Order: sequence, then C-alpha cells, then structure tokens
Amino acid sequence: MKLFSILFALLCSLPAAAELKTVPFVDPALYGGTWYQIARNPHPFEVGCVCARQVLTVNGLNDIGVYNSCNRNTPTGPLMEIRGIASVDNPGSNSQLTVDLGLPRKGQYWIIALADDYSWAVVSEPSLQTLYVLSKTPTLPEADYKEAVLQAATQLDTSRLSKTLQEGCSYPPAATLSPAQVPTDPAHPGSKSYAYGFARRDFTCNGRSMSVFVPTGGAKSEKFPAVVYGHGQALGVENYLATFEHLAKKGVAVIYPTYDTGFFDQDWPRMGRDYGTLTACALDRTPEITRDQLVFSGHSKGAYVASIAAGLAVKENIPAQPRSTMLFATAGFDSTSACHMGPNTSLTVIFSDQDTVVERQLSDSIFREATASKKQFIVVKSYPSGAKADHFWPLTKASFVGGGNESALHYHGSWKWLVAAALDLKAGGNFNHPYLFGDNAADKGQPGLNDDIQRNW
Repeated sequence: MKLFSILFALLCSLPAAAELKTVPFVDPALYGGTWYQIARNPHPFEVGCVCARQVLTVNGLNDIGVYNSCNRNTPTGPLMEIRGIASVDNPGSNSQLTVDLGLPRKGQYWIIALADDYSWAVVSEPSLQTLYVLSKTPTLPEADYKEAVLQAATQLDTSRLSKTLQEGCSYPPAATLSPAQVPTDPAHPGSKSYAYGFARRDFTCNGRSMSVFVPTGGAKSEKFPAVVYGHGQALGVENYLATFEHLAKKGVAVIYPTYDTGFFDQDWPRMGRDYGTLTACALDRTPEITRDQLVFSGHSKGAYVASIAAGLAVKENIPAQPRSTMLFATAGFDSTSACHMGPNTSLTVIFSDQDTVVERQLSDSIFREATASKKQFIVVKSYPSGAKADHFWPLTKASFVGGGNESALHYHGSWKWLVAAALDLKAGGNFNHPYLFGDNAADKGQPGLNDDIQRNW
C-alpha cells in the first residue's frame, strides 16, 4: 500500500531537538539481514501494524536494499509492504543511513545502540520523533529489551514506546527478498555468455554524428539483425553503452542516431523523419546488418521519436522500416504515427512501477491505438533488493538526471527484451520468442516476483 511508509525510519525532516549520537561503528555485513520490530514510538503511518519486519540486503554502502512489511491489525490482516534503497551517510562508522522508498521525502535511519553480537539494535533519527527497538529474532529476552531501552533513554524520551505484536505471524518468504542474480543459462538473452566480440564505428550522416555497434568474430558472411535506439533528453551514447555492447556481443547490431539538433529541439515530425533517414544512412554504411530485421526502440524522448519514426517509415516509405518496435517510458504520443505502424509488426510498450517523470497514459494511448498485429504492455517491477524501476533505469551509466550501474533490471529487462526481439526477427519473425512473446518475458529472475504483461493475443 502506498500509504504504508517507513517502518523504522522517519519521513519528515524536523529540526533536531538535541544532538543525537550514533554508535561508533557498524559492520554492514553483520547488520544486514532480517530485523523484527520489538517496540516503537507511535507513528501515523504504522497505526495497526503487527508482525512488522525489515529485511536489509547489503550490496554496498550506497546500495542497501530495504524491504519493510507488516500486517494490518492482526497477524492474518492485509499485508502491507514497501521496498526501497538505503545508503550510508558516514562511511567509516556506517551508523547513519538515508532511506529512499520512492516517497516524496527520504527518511533517516540512525543506529543509536547496538548489541555486541548484533542481536538487537535501537534506531531513531535527528528529530527524535521516532524510536524503534529491533531484534534479529521475533522475540527479545526481557533483560536485553531493558538494556536496549536503558541505552536509548540516555539520549531521548522512551516513555512512549509500546511493544509490537510478533506472535502468530506468517512472514513473506525470504526467497522473494534476495537480489536477483545475473542469468547463468547461456540461452538467456540477458546472460553474459557471449558468442561475439564487438566493434564500434562512429561517422557522420547528413551532418549528424552516428554510432554503430557491430558483432565481430562470427562467420565472414554473417548478417545481423539490429536495434535502432533513440536517446533520452540530453543523454549521450555513453549513458547506454553497456546495453549496446551487450547486444552486439549477443549477435545484435545497434544503430544510435542523434535525431535531435539540441536540448530544446521539439520538432517531433522532423525528429521522427531524421531517426528513419539516419538509420537508412547507417544501413548503407554497415553491410553486416540485415535491412528487414530492424527493431525501432528508444527511451523517454527517444521512445516518443521512435514511435513517430515507426509510423512515418510506413507512411512515407522511408527505406528503413521496423518489424518490431519497443518503447521504454515514452515521453509523448502521436495518434497519426500509431495508426500507421505496419500490420505485420510487433509493439512492446514498457512503463515502470516507480516512474514519476512521465505519465503512464502516454504509454497506454500508444498501446491502445497502434495498428501493430502483436501488442503488449509491460509494467516493470522494482526489485526488493533496491534495484528501482524508475524513469531512468534503462541507463547503464549515471547522469545528472539519474541512472546508474547495470543491474538485474537490465539482465532480466531491457537486455532480455531487446535481444529477444532482434533474434526473433533473425529466426523468421514469427513473434514467438519465449523471452519476449512467451511466458519467460515476465520473469525477473526472482521467485515470486514477475513483471506485469497485458497482451492483445
């Protein structure tokens, strides 16, 4: 539930009533794992919470997965849960964290007391409004509880603490909370099992810079399908570089057209036309690519332009036409272009469960009005480990607007779908690749967690 907020962390940023001291050192490896809420100060977001629990997955000091859960009113009441990511604010001590759960404000999580054996902890934050006694087991011996409260009382008022019910609880299975791993099956389109190397070629077409990534190491006469990828606003090729290299090493060429003339370019029809004509120019320069095995794709602004280009390619007979279109978090919708997508094509529209930059209705409109014969709408789910599906998750390098290092979102998401779309075309274009058009398309590499998919077939 969206209203269920931080367990064990505060959202508001009130002035500190006194200087709060944290413990001198926390070993992240020992502190990570499952914590049960033994007692708490009352908080509006946690009214009725029983069986409250938190799972911390430590992937690094700036990548600590957070999963909070509780049941409403009774141990069999509705399960409320929220996922996010935490980062350490004071490396060396590791006792002060900031927690981002995708809510309007981030929370602070300060460890002010800790058992020598890490069996219990006391957590608060600088405003002194919240206070939690946590345990690595659902029950805490009374002597340990009294010691935890006694240590907390040296810094703040403990009179409002109340015990949290932890009896008769049935907690979400831990298997669903571990971070997803890189696929190990060589046949998985997201795995790092590669049959090719790659070469990058940079050149100019019609006065615009272009980059093409081509598989290398195959048979001399081998031809490859290609993904044409439109960039997001003010984002360069380096922001998607790991994706492009992965595709090329999987046997899928990549064409990267710089379709706009700058940051403020909003001439959408011309950008869509340039996307297509620049792709045609790149095809002339790259004989290794099979012309009738193209996937038009893009992210944000680039997804909007790619959708326009897909319609214009048919309408104006541009010599670069897609058999498949894949749009990540589109920043716009054009009804005319959607109506001109070729009937013998596929369309995959992708939106993310924590995208706060663009409106979902843009993606909904394209999915509803496009004339492609095979259409599907995928909602990307965030991982409990903290890998967040926000607007910028397709970026494999951080930028001033967001994005970051590659994650399971890429292995089980964009990498998997883009490779599958292209290899499906290479295999005959029957739109039956299991990792895009079949049951494996929704798999996130984690038991009990799947992306949501709606299809017109």
